[in-house]
Amino acid sequence: MNTNDDVIRALKSARKTKGLSQSELGKRVGVPQSHISKIEKGGVDIKLSSLTQIARVLDLEVQLIPKRAIPAVESIVANFPRDRTAPALSEIRTVQKYLEHLQNSSTFAGNESEATERLSQTLKRLQALNYDTDDFVRLKKTLTPISKYLIAALNAQGTSEKKAEDFNSFLRNLERTSNSLRILRNNLAHRHEQTELIDRPAYSLDKDDD
Repeated sequence: MNTNDDVIRALKSARKTKGLSQSELGKRVGVPQSHISKIEKGGVDIKLSSLTQIARVLDLEVQLIPKRAIPAVESIVANFPRDRTAPALSEIRTVQKYLEHLQNSSTFAGNESEATERLSQTLKRLQALNYDTDDFVRLKKTLTPISKYLIAALNAQGTSEKKAEDFNSFLRNLERTSNSLRILRNNLAHRHEQTELIDRPAYSLDKDDD
């Protein structure tokens, strides 16, 4: 039962880390949401074939290992960078929301700028990447000042019209910080490309090869 509970917790945690609802996971696996719910509540015995299918959707792998190797495996897993893609996407979407509010505001109308457009495009590209713990920390550190600039600009509109000088200062700060964001994006993209090259086999066997 303890082993079953550990498996269920691992599946549930992986689903939440990837930002998937039970319904979304069910669609990818080909089962109804109610079945995923029963699995996570321990209400059904999971067939090995179903477990393997669910695990692979969640970027997990089912393997049998000798008991004596368990401590070593657990140590490796504990030190492996956690997937933080879901919270990273949440942070990105929050900044996008602030930016959209500012662009749609009456004060901002007619003042479309290259800085805000470049920021918008950078945020969209950042959504296509995966993030481990270190990546997430760097992303959040870079996004925090951008959020502050955007919130300050939104709050200022409720009190008085922004002067041209204040608005230009805001855009300069925004451009400087979004440049840091683009550097982060490029570094992440380059690292992902390198990882794909490492994982890619150096050669492939022809059908007639043994």
